[in-house]
Amino acid sequence: MAQRKLKIQVSTISPLGRFVRFAATSVVSGVIVDKGVAWLLFNLLRNVMGARDFSRILISNIVARALSLTLNYSLNRRFVFTTGENGAGHADIPNSETLPRYVVLAAGILVLSTTGVWWASKTFGVSEVLAKMGVDFLLFFVNYVVQTTWVFRSATQKAKKMRASLRM
Repeated sequence: MAQRKLKIQVSTISPLGRFVRFAATSVVSGVIVDKGVAWLLFNLLRNVMGARDFSRILISNIVARALSLTLNYSLNRRFVFTTGENGAGHADIPNSETLPRYVVLAAGILVLSTTGVWWASKTFGVSEVLAKMGVDFLLFFVNYVVQTTWVFRSATQKAKKMRASLRM
């Protein structure tokens, strides 16, 4: 029984475990899907749109984010913000509560990312690819805090209660 309690605390509800899982899902959805699609579109659309940099960045970001956010929401709901014993399962709050919050967060992150990439590339004269890496790295931490404290709040609160009860 002691092993099971330790497993629950470490793999499912510890803040460090949650952050590590969040980072892993972010690599899959944010680095591989989001950045891969965005970088591809930055270059493909340059040939079509020419010097309309902001529009090109916006379109690239919207398409890339739509794909990565769909994947990220599903992965975070199933593997990060859950209170299931093995770290897999769904968050204990319905999609009708978490999905609208996630969409609001995603829209805010999209605006900040697009504006930040455009601003950094113009201000510092760096490529959109490099600017996107820097801006999105900073937004990763914002995203984690907001998902933990607002989007999946109920699951986070339930995990804290479970952790406290295990210590007794």
